[in-house]
Amino acid sequence: MYTYLGIDGGGTKTEGSVVDSEGKLLIEARVGTTNPHAVTFPSAIRELENLLDQLLDNLQSAQTIPQGICLGMSGISTDEEKERLTESLALYQQRRGVSFRVAIKSEGEISLMAALQQDYGVLVISGTGSIVYGFMPDGRQFRSGGWGHYLGDEGSGYAIGLQALKAVMQSYDGVLPATLLTPAIMEALTLQRITDLKQVIYQPNVDKAVIASFASHCIRAAESGDAIACHIIKEEADKLVRTTSALLKRQPELQQMNVVLAGSVFTHSHLFRQVYSQGLSADFPELRMIEAASGFTAATGAALLARKLFA
Repeated sequence: MYTYLGIDGGGTKTEGSVVDSEGKLLIEARVGTTNPHAVTFPSAIRELENLLDQLLDNLQSAQTIPQGICLGMSGISTDEEKERLTESLALYQQRRGVSFRVAIKSEGEISLMAALQQDYGVLVISGTGSIVYGFMPDGRQFRSGGWGHYLGDEGSGYAIGLQALKAVMQSYDGVLPATLLTPAIMEALTLQRITDLKQVIYQPNVDKAVIASFASHCIRAAESGDAIACHIIKEEADKLVRTTSALLKRQPELQQMNVVLAGSVFTHSHLFRQVYSQGLSADFPELRMIEAASGFTAATGAALLARKLFA
């Protein structure tokens, strides 16, 4: 039996899937981040190899033959990064005594494959970071946003988490009214005083993923009707609408495509999805928006794309 591997490498976790020649999901596994900009490149490769070991060990017991792998990994975009990843995978295959073809695609292509079973359309991601992709059937690719947490990431988990942290300190100063975010964050970090937050946040190990994790508190507070949290969610959703609209206006042919909404913020925040969808529909009423969470995982999308490429 022929099988195909898929990898979805995100800012906080990396997931792997295996499908058979009919597209049936066989195996899933998960490890930590493989983004070389979040950790070092060697650390990212070690984590990727750990994931591949899990998948291949399961395949050996099932006596299947891997034909190819498709990887969509955040932080791997330049030709140099792709070449370095390809070389690392070649060395890994030599050590494992296996041989299969490799394709490196964008996180956008594998997510579209997961949601639409095709690798073209518009993909809007709001997870740890944010980005908007446009993929044409003829292979042309466009993007808006995705400039990282210093230069962009509007409408992302990082942006929401950072605004939530700022809001509790502004509430303490009296700039903003009381908010449910304060007791939620104090409980999460076991703080005696909210002013201790400064000492926690400015530690060297507090990275982009840690800040993004506070978005969950903001989402829950918004669901409870907290005005500050609701404002943050709505404001960041509006920012992502503007990022999306800019791309659609710049490339009018994308306005005829399906729009897939992907990432943990879309998945977990009804308010964010609602504000975003209503805002984008106001500018482009003909657009059809699809939630990625209703389809396959991005890792399975990558495996299905490997099947399409190498079957």
